[in-house]
Amino acid sequence: MNRRENLKTLSLGVGALLSNPAGIGAMALDHTSGSEPFKIRHSVSRWCYASTPLEKLVDFCKEKNIHSIELLEPDEYKYVTKKGLTCAVANGPETHITRGFNESALHPYLLNEYRRLIPMAADAGIPNIICFSGNRNGLNDNTGLENCAKGLEPVIKLAEKHKITLIMELLNSKVDHADYQCDHTSWGVNLVQKRVQIILNCFMTSTTCKSWKEILSKLSEKILHP
Repeated sequence: MNRRENLKTLSLGVGALLSNPAGIGAMALDHTSGSEPFKIRHSVSRWCYASTPLEKLVDFCKEKNIHSIELLEPDEYKYVTKKGLTCAVANGPETHITRGFNESALHPYLLNEYRRLIPMAADAGIPNIICFSGNRNGLNDNTGLENCAKGLEPVIKLAEKHKITLIMELLNSKVDHADYQCDHTSWGVNLVQKRVQIILNCFMTSTTCKSWKEILSKLSEKILHP
């Protein structure tokens, strides 16, 4: 069994849901008894409010009953959690979306960064940390997949040690993220592995997926959903 086959054994996250239900902050749904409606625990992403001081953003979230702030940097963990909010998924290395694990030359840098970031996220009680495939830049999908699998292998082992789940984000290359490699569900399904999952954003994938019902029916055993 090759490395690519070894990366096919975990489930997916749908609608920005994360791997561990206990750690879900973004769009998490709590069942209530009887005929009462679902309770939604809202969250915001830090990068959307980059110009807003963290203290002000935390106060706003508490006032509006927003429970979680996502994609925090390590120096922000303590303040947010001390104020009673959570972070369901921490930010990753500074290369962010356009450069990621499909770029073999970047693997040593990414491994060193995750060696730094994963223990800090674990110490703060954050269960997940994001990662990206990177843009294609001429790579075909098979080569990009193999490169991602190879680069993620040592990071997965580190994540296992700290009980952290890596989140590979699936984005829409036809709308907002031109050339991004992890842009369709089948590619992501072939990559998932123990402690690696995928964020499927309904908006981001809407033009690359023919039918959400078709996806859910085919991948029901691999998908986490409310």
